[in-house]
Amino acid sequence: MTVVQNQREQFFNIDFLRIAGTILVINHHIWQFAGLAKINTVQMLKHNSSLGYIWVEFFYILAGFMLMYTMNGSNNIEWVSYTIKRAKRLWFPIAISLLAVFIISLFGITKFNQYDDIMILLFLQSTGLMRGSIANNGFIWFVGPLFFMNLFYSYIKLNYARKTLNLLSCILAFISYAILVNKGNCFAGIGKVFYNFLPVGMIRGIGGVSAGIILYNAYDYYKTHAGQLACSIWKKLFITGIETYLLIFVINNTVFHRLSYENDFLMVLIFCLLIWLFITHKGYISSFLNNKIWKNIGKYSYNIYVMQAIILIMSSWLIKKYNLMNYLNTELNLIIYAIIILLVTTITGIINYHICDLIYKKLNKNKI
Repeated sequence: MTVVQNQREQFFNIDFLRIAGTILVINHHIWQFAGLAKINTVQMLKHNSSLGYIWVEFFYILAGFMLMYTMNGSNNIEWVSYTIKRAKRLWFPIAISLLAVFIISLFGITKFNQYDDIMILLFLQSTGLMRGSIANNGFIWFVGPLFFMNLFYSYIKLNYARKTLNLLSCILAFISYAILVNKGNCFAGIGKVFYNFLPVGMIRGIGGVSAGIILYNAYDYYKTHAGQLACSIWKKLFITGIETYLLIFVINNTVFHRLSYENDFLMVLIFCLLIWLFITHKGYISSFLNNKIWKNIGKYSYNIYVMQAIILIMSSWLIKKYNLMNYLNTELNLIIYAIIILLVTTITGIINYHICDLIYKKLNKNKI
């Protein structure tokens, strides 16, 4: 017995985590790549937010969970059409972002890496079939592994028994995270190739999506056997306490403080637990956030993330061209600067989303 599709509408609180994770990853990138390296004040902020990259693990895990949840709740899925639909959703925002880079390159603001960008449009970034992961939008390195792992697991789901899928996801999750934890620098260095085989970015994708499938199986079992049991007020308060602690923990240790514990796999476990608490929404926080408003906001998260590269390229160019270093060499001015970048990135991401939405409607109208 599997989870029914109509319950999917209750996952609005996951969109809250999705948009929060997007903002926190962009915050990490601002201090790492926004042309501020020569400002002394940045070093403290850069160190504090240096674990922001780990939020990508959250998106991988969530992708694996939602892949199984969507496929188990839909009838008559055809693998090729499903793959094409998924590819279009990922491809058009990237294509628009690269077109924007091409336009600003005409004014000498940046270089346009045409051949690398072609590889990116084929989702080959961080898959092992493309050397490096920078090009004109290095922040979307995770899309290639995400796409191909969705491709792989959707095929397994449609053509093999569930036991095969479950066993495969457990084995790949264990092997992938064992490699990442023991390679020396945990999850950092996405372009680094492990023993001339796969880059770290691809291994993270394999591990994260596989972990998400394991999480779905646990959720499916829970909903089948215990999901309808009543929850007392004391249990709700206890679960709310755990939700509060985990939210404070992940925000504090990816924004304001660098987690001293060197094994980043701890954060993978915390993300799994946090997603679990939100999809079961037995606590007051996850129940309160289970509001449709977060779906309306969360739908922009991917486009916002994709468009950050253009804004950071422009901000770096402006700092250099107008010699803004002296103006930004205070913590307050840097925080204001970061907020402005987040706001502009959000606006461009929303614009990108609606452009893509118009394209999707046009393609669907013409049945392409």
